[in-house]
Amino acid sequence: MMRALALAIGVMLLAGASSPAALAETSPAASETLFSVLAKGKSGYIDQTGAVVIAPQFQHVREFHGGLAAVAVKGKSEGEWLWGFIDKTGTFVIAPRFEEADDFSEGLANVREGRYGYIDATGKMIIAAHFDEAASFSEGLAAVRRKDEAQGRWGYIDREGQAVIPAQFDEAAAFHEGLAAVKQAGKSGYIDKTGSFVIQPTYALARDFSEGLACVRLMGEEDPPKFTYLDPNGKTVFELRGYDPGDFREGLAPVNTKMEWGISKDNVPIIRGSWGYVDRSGSMVIQPQYAEAREFHEGLAAINVGSVLQGKWGFIDRSGKTVIKPQFSTTDGFQGGLARVFTGSRTKSRSSGHGGFGVTIELGTPGYIDKAGRYIWKPGQ
Repeated sequence: MMRALALAIGVMLLAGASSPAALAETSPAASETLFSVLAKGKSGYIDQTGAVVIAPQFQHVREFHGGLAAVAVKGKSEGEWLWGFIDKTGTFVIAPRFEEADDFSEGLANVREGRYGYIDATGKMIIAAHFDEAASFSEGLAAVRRKDEAQGRWGYIDREGQAVIPAQFDEAAAFHEGLAAVKQAGKSGYIDKTGSFVIQPTYALARDFSEGLACVRLMGEEDPPKFTYLDPNGKTVFELRGYDPGDFREGLAPVNTKMEWGISKDNVPIIRGSWGYVDRSGSMVIQPQYAEAREFHEGLAAINVGSVLQGKWGFIDRSGKTVIKPQFSTTDGFQGGLARVFTGSRTKSRSSGHGGFGVTIELGTPGYIDKAGRYIWKPGQ
């Protein structure tokens, strides 16, 4: 019953907020100095003090990478957005002409003009737009695929656009610490930059390597499932049972030991995890106690008390001490000294037909806080 309930819950994030993917995409990089803000329906940028550097004027924005940020303006057709790139003065360096645009990574940005290709910082198309899907470059390689080649499977190209690992994978992640998680014939493993399997595809799930460890899930339907943290040679470092543990950041990883499900009187699902943090030996150093928990960034980790859909987010330090009390609807976590936080979220149940239901979540209004919990940019400012 609870498993069926979990599968029935569809979460949709409405305007005035962002999707989970967008939250991740637009989190400020620690190496950059400007942060995106929303004011009266337009987006611009502030600095770390909260001073407006680029006035809100764009329909959509991404964060700065390599000194440039992708921004969108209205096109000629209804609902059309054209993406270009601005510098830190707000001046267009690459005119808005793309249907989609990703961040610059290793000097190249993935853009779509009918199909996906890669441009340099001058806007020149360095790798022709002939891919149906394409990811950002990481450690010199990018995962790409074409529907009309190799049955639409994924391979990897280099910065010249040459195929260096032939298309053969059902899924392909970015390279991290010299290895990339890939899926082949329904099983996941890790390859090196020659395309050779270093860790054989025997897992149901394989996460990216981070701080020398990667989390994998064994095949099978055990509940709770077993997860294993591997070293780069495929050796087991430790195992645990739980639900969707996180990656290591700053020496700790968030892990969830159990799940609780229920329904509120308003037909809103009540979902609670029991999250804590383990160290690299697998020892629980911050005991399970949170409905949700995220990786550490800049010495602090975001934690949720209450429930997944209706709880409040705050921040703890590496000792587990609460340093910013839970009060936010959600947050990206700290990057570059600030954290984007949302307030005023609303959760509503809606029928999805056939006796099922889904959930609509409005994240509310974003603002920025510093590590003392002080607002640098207030929600709705």
